[in-house]
Amino acid sequence: MPDGFSRRKFMQTSAIAAGGLLSPSSKAIMLEPHAQSTPTRPVGANDRLRFGIIGVGMEGSGVLSSALSIPGAECVAAADLYDGRHTLAKEITGNPTLFTTRHYQELLERKDIDCILAAVPDFWHKQVVADACNAGKDIYCEKPMSHSIAEGFAMVQAAQSNKRIVQIGAQRVSSVLCAKAREMYLGGAIGEVTSVELTLGRNSPTGAWEYPPPPDLSPENLAWDVWLKDTPKIAFNPERFARWRCWRDYGTGVAVDSAGEALRQLSATTFDCMVMDFNLPDYSGYDLLAKMAQQEDVAFPPVIVYTGRALSTDEEQRLRRYSKSIIIKDARSPERLLDEVTLFLHQVESKLPPERQQMLKTARSRESSLHGRRVLVVEDDVRNIFALSSVLEPQGATVEIARNGIEALEVLARSMSSAAGAVDMVLMDIMMPEMDGLTAMREIRKRPEMKHIPIIALTAKAMRDDQEKCLSAGANDYIAKPLDVEKLLSLVRVWMPK
Repeated sequence: MPDGFSRRKFMQTSAIAAGGLLSPSSKAIMLEPHAQSTPTRPVGANDRLRFGIIGVGMEGSGVLSSALSIPGAECVAAADLYDGRHTLAKEITGNPTLFTTRHYQELLERKDIDCILAAVPDFWHKQVVADACNAGKDIYCEKPMSHSIAEGFAMVQAAQSNKRIVQIGAQRVSSVLCAKAREMYLGGAIGEVTSVELTLGRNSPTGAWEYPPPPDLSPENLAWDVWLKDTPKIAFNPERFARWRCWRDYGTGVAVDSAGEALRQLSATTFDCMVMDFNLPDYSGYDLLAKMAQQEDVAFPPVIVYTGRALSTDEEQRLRRYSKSIIIKDARSPERLLDEVTLFLHQVESKLPPERQQMLKTARSRESSLHGRRVLVVEDDVRNIFALSSVLEPQGATVEIARNGIEALEVLARSMSSAAGAVDMVLMDIMMPEMDGLTAMREIRKRPEMKHIPIIALTAKAMRDDQEKCLSAGANDYIAKPLDVEKLLSLVRVWMPK
């Protein structure tokens, strides 16, 4: 392609063309559409950018139509596992002789194809993108980037190692509508935003959970076994093909709305974390957790109770038997929920290859959640004091030291009126002279001005009775020695007041 209309410009412009359209009305704020990039001179036959498309379903057909509206772009091939979409591609392009195939690899092998557009189910994203990059093709892929975090890293690696352009569709968030909303907010036109409410209705007759299968769909015109890829092999199922987003094997899956359905999902799939409301239509939260503990065929992942109901002390203690975190819905609860889920997913991170773990560590090193915060370390062993200080101080935290519970109470009392500010968090050892950690935590919780300070207990053992004693004494959380540095930092981030 000539410099006036490069492959990169094509990729950028195709995303803009795929954005949402706005209908004018008397009360609407009129938005100027993005200007499409245009060639600096007439596009000759040899200068056209030829692309192939993989997947011509609901999203793919829209992507194809938008791409064709860009000057100099020409679709020369289409691939889809369903033959009916071969006909659709020919209709959209207006080319009855358009090359179509069930095998997308044929598009990657062609030298006359400059780049690829892909609109396939989520569980196909990684393979299609990696194959395209390995074949030397730039590629635009519909959202989301990947079906799993690990697959996302593999896609990044494929793009970088082959020096290819990979663009992931963002749809409405990259439209002029969102850009205008941001402009109005920054300009003060809509005032201070204190709450944002979102709804997502996908159960309507035209919603993603209810898309109807093509009337003529059959094993004869769909390569069903190929479509399943490496997911469990099942008999031909038109609904799974049309509504694949409803199943975690292929897409994001659907959040369950009852305890019974949760038990069915837990018996079929291993989850890294479960977020549940306390009030469910068939069982209470207690009953669901108890049944999960009783049934041997049901996985029991870390549980976060996320509820709008105020819990009594007895109810909270009952839930603590099963749930490590209980979050009451309020103005700051979504941020807390995100932190808690991040902590659980961070524990899964240890299973990732070293280079991918390093990418996450690099991202975290840019965080400022600990910068300028005061952390009181209550510990009588100088070796542990040194170890904790060497972890926290490089993160920007100021470390205060107390050798026992009595000193801890004194430091906390002084900090309340200190010009440097009050202590933000306490890391409390349990076995100490004069006043042990359990007693110290009980004393802290008795004092109104200190009762809300987060406390993480540093226990010598990971036994359940030790953990329950810490929580009963007033700890927000606990971690067993020897300390796992990354887990400790994750806990500190979760509990550090925002």
